[in-house]
Amino acid sequence: MIRKVHHIAIAVRDLAKAEKTYRETLGLEFERVIRMPEYHVEVGFIRVGDLWLEFISPTGEETRFSAFFKYRGPGVHHIAYEVSDIRGSMRTIRSRGVCFDSEEPMKGADGLVCFLPSEVLEGVLTELVEVS
Repeated sequence: MIRKVHHIAIAVRDLAKAEKTYRETLGLEFERVIRMPEYHVEVGFIRVGDLWLEFISPTGEETRFSAFFKYRGPGVHHIAYEVSDIRGSMRTIRSRGVCFDSEEPMKGADGLVCFLPSEVLEGVLTELVEVS
């Protein structure tokens, strides 16, 4: 079911500032930045080996990401695991008595995604990603 860790998402208040900090401190640069108006976020991506660092910044609207800042401030937001069949993975996990944040997968930056609430896995918000 789980192929690999796909990305680690980091919630940031200012995407440009985060890019500058990671470039000046670690020599890492964003490979791409996308706006996702349907989720009211802007997302920057840095590849480190086989793993992506995903930087999520709210664009002003009240969203689940802006709510995250209210309770936790900036920092690690979630860990995402790549799966080959997201619907099949959801069925398997549901058969174990676990609920997801949504009934169906949603459109993500790289394909279909779904989230397991942080209460399920020891306080870690977890995303499954089926890369398209």
